Amino acid sequence: MTSFFTALDNIKRSEDGGADAWDTDSYLNIWVGRITTGVLGYSDNPTANIPDDEHGFVVGFQYFGESDHENYGMGKTAVHEIGHYLNLKHPWGSGNCDAANDWVNDTPISEDAYYGNPVHPQNSCETVDMFMNYMDYVDDSSMVMFSQGQVDRMHYALDIFRPTLQESNGCGVPYLVTQPDLLMPVQSLLLTVPYIWI
Repeated sequence: MTSFFTALDNIKRSEDGGADAWDTDSYLNIWVGRITTGVLGYSDNPTANIPDDEHGFVVGFQYFGESDHENYGMGKTAVHEIGHYLNLKHPWGSGNCDAANDWVNDTPISEDAYYGNPVHPQNSCETVDMFMNYMDYVDDSSMVMFSQGQVDRMHYALDIFRPTLQESNGCGVPYLVTQPDLLMPVQSLLLTVPYIWI
C-alpha cells in the first residue's frame, strides 16, 4: 500500500538512514527527525496494514518534547500521535457534521479541524465543538483533554490490539538500588590509596 507517508518511512529503517524499530510487541516506537512535508508527525492505527516493524509514530524534532517552537513547543504532538496509535481519529472524522465522525459518543460532532487558539465556545454543527481536544489541530497551549470516551477507546485498543505492551518490562517500575548497610574497604593493586567498595 502506498500512501503520503511512505516516503517519510525511511526514518524507520536503518538501511535507509533511519533506525530500526525495537520489538513492537514490547515497545511503542517513536522516531524523531526532520520532516519537511508540512506535517508535525504521523502515526499508524492498530489496524493499519503495515509491517510489524514499522508500528509506532514519527514526529518532527522541533515538535517533540519542550522546544522553542511558537505554536507546537509543548510536546502535545506526541500526545496527539499516541492517540492515533491507540485508535483515535480526529474529532471531525470525515467532516461535514457526519454523525459517525470519530467513533466516540462523547466527543461533539464537528465539521472540520481548528487551528491556532480558538475562543470557547465554537460551534460548527449542532453542538459546541471540543477544539481543545488533543486530537484536534489547535496550538499546544489550547490542547488540554481527552474525553472519557476517548480514554475508554484507547484502553480498549491496548487490551485488544496491543495487549503485549501492557506486559512489557518497559512498563515496569525501575529497580532502585539502595545504599548498602556495610561498606567494605578495598585496596588498589597499583596504588596504595584506600577505596570504598559499595
